[in-house]
Amino acid sequence: MNQIIKQLKLLFYLIVGVSLLLMAVVEFLLLDISGGLFADDKQFEFVYQSFMILLTLGGIYVVLRLFKFEGIKKRIQEHQLTAYSRWSLIRMLVLEGIAILNIGGYFLFVNSSFVYLWLIIMLSFSFLYPTRERLINETGIDEK
Repeated sequence: MNQIIKQLKLLFYLIVGVSLLLMAVVEFLLLDISGGLFADDKQFEFVYQSFMILLTLGGIYVVLRLFKFEGIKKRIQEHQLTAYSRWSLIRMLVLEGIAILNIGGYFLFVNSSFVYLWLIIMLSFSFLYPTRERLINETGIDEK
């Protein structure tokens, strides 16, 4: 169990680090060069921004409630730590994917709304930090 938690913590820090690094590269390097590729297309910006708001809020809700779904709960009970580590990684990667889409929106439109959505996702990562207590609470797996 400790080995799984150590691996998940390493992946957690790696995923969050990639997102922070990507945002820093966009903010400090790429925006100076491009200045927003679609900054003038307000209709496309509105559609993309609306889509990202819905995707961000819906994605956070689904990711945080993932272990409450019957199918996933059943798989975790059957395969225990292997399934828990797989689904924990999927949770982190889904949030990371949404974060990258928001960073892309910021790069394309230079709109601070995408930065705020990205910050909300970064705050949501704090609810996914892998610990022994979280593993026991979310899965009901006894300590081994």
